[in-house]
Amino acid sequence: MLTCYEQAEDFEVTTSEAAGRWLHQLLTQLRHDYDTKVLLKEAAATFPAGEGSFEAFLQGPAWQLLREKGLLLI
Repeated sequence: MLTCYEQAEDFEVTTSEAAGRWLHQLLTQLRHDYDTKVLLKEAAATFPAGEGSFEAFLQGPAWQLLREKGLLLI
């Protein structure tokens, strides 16, 4: 479970341990350099093996919540 803090409200993202670690690394990378751009295909290339397909993850509740909160990857 990842806890994200924002001005309006805090929220939690629940996912598997491996996907959570990957997601934490991805979000940390984006946070350190706001000018950093990460393409969806680049994110997919680093998605942990054994976690199912990246496309399925994109349709799952964790990713959908992040999209609702403003995460934008192209």
